[in-house]
Order: sequence, then structure tokens, then C-alpha cells
Amino acid sequence: MNIIERLDLLFVNRPKQGEARRREALSLFDALSLPDRPQGLEIGCGQGIGTRILVEQYQARMIASDVDAGQIRLARERLADLGDSKIEFRECDARSMPFDDGSFDVVCAFGVLHHIDPGWREAVSEVGRVLKSGGCFVFIDWLMSEKVSRFIQKTITDWDVVDEPMLKEALARNNLAIEMFESERCWLGLLQKCRGVACKRGADFSTTENGKRPGALRGERSGSNGSKSSAPGTCRE
Repeated sequence: MNIIERLDLLFVNRPKQGEARRREALSLFDALSLPDRPQGLEIGCGQGIGTRILVEQYQARMIASDVDAGQIRLARERLADLGDSKIEFRECDARSMPFDDGSFDVVCAFGVLHHIDPGWREAVSEVGRVLKSGGCFVFIDWLMSEKVSRFIQKTITDWDVVDEPMLKEALARNNLAIEMFESERCWLGLLQKCRGVACKRGADFSTTENGKRPGALRGERSGSNGSKSSAPGTCRE
């Protein structure tokens, strides 16, 4: 892990930053219709924001995972009040996860993909593999603007950069249909902060006992590929 990544971890692991991220994540989960007691996975668990929301509000059985043992320890500390019966902590690489195909109703990753260099596309592929049909990938991340991305690809060939078109292409390639996607430009338009939900397509979109499709967005927003963007400026936190 380089010095920039370490500084980034110090920033995102602050309790104040965690509360801001929790509010963002809640707005995404609130739009979902999850099955009762879903099976969930958080990638890059850190503060365990997604894990806490899914356990407290949806009675989920969770696996909180991270490639960094230090982040696993942090998640254990910050989730200790929830007990061990509903959470399993696993140290593993998101590019090659030790879980069976179709294991989870929901996978979440908050501020993770841009850290997976190289190999963020492999991580997206793994998300598609481990999700059940109709299951959803809930994400928040930092992306390069398209102009910056093109410049980096021409000048720093070993940087596995991620921008909005690349992310959307990777989701589509792995059978993950974008249900909701929003982005806002930051740092004079050099970066984008995005948030969204992508659900796994499949032949069998079964329903839960309440008649709702697992992972479907409330309000019949399913199938939207549009994105909502704001003007350049300082991202909200």
C-alpha cells in the first residue's frame, strides 16, 4: 500500500467521515426491496458501514471482508456491539473471493474499487459471480473524470484507472444492470463521486413472500441506465 492510499484510509476511517458515508449508504439501501434476512457481503469493510446497516435494519447474515488485516481489526472493533452471531470477518482479495457462485442477496462496496489497482474489473466480475440472480451491488466510489482518465492512460500505462464509462461497461459485461446511478463532479471536475445500485440479471427473477423481486428498487425504477450529475465543485460529505 502506497503513502497516498494510507493517507486516504486515515481520512475515510475517521468517525465523522463514517457518519457521512453512512447517511449516503442508507439512502441507497432504503431504495431497495431486500428479502427477509438477506445474505450479505461487504467488500473493503473498514468501518463496517454497510455491514451495520444490513444487520441492524434488515437482520442480514453478513460477511465483512477486506484484503487488509488492519481494516478487518478496525471493523471488528467498530462492530463489536452487534455480536458475532450475524457477522463473519474474512480477510480476502476482492479479485478472487473464496465464495460460491450465487451466494449473496446483496454486496456492498463503499470507496473500494478505485483502490483495487490493478484489477478493479476482476473485482466487479467477482461481484457478479457471487450475487444471486436478482441480487444487488450497492456502491459508492471515486472515479477519474474522462479527460483525466484518458491523459493517465496515455502517460501512466500501468495505472489501472477507473472512470464512469469504464465502470458502467464492467457492470454490463458482468450481467449487472444499473438500476440507479448518480455522480457529482469534484475538484474542478478532475474527479467524480458516484453512487449507485446494479442488480444481477438472470432467467429466474423470483419473488419474495411479500411479492417483491429481491433487490428491486422501490418505485418501479428498475432498468434505468441514466445517470444524474451535478456541476463541478466540492463533493458533499
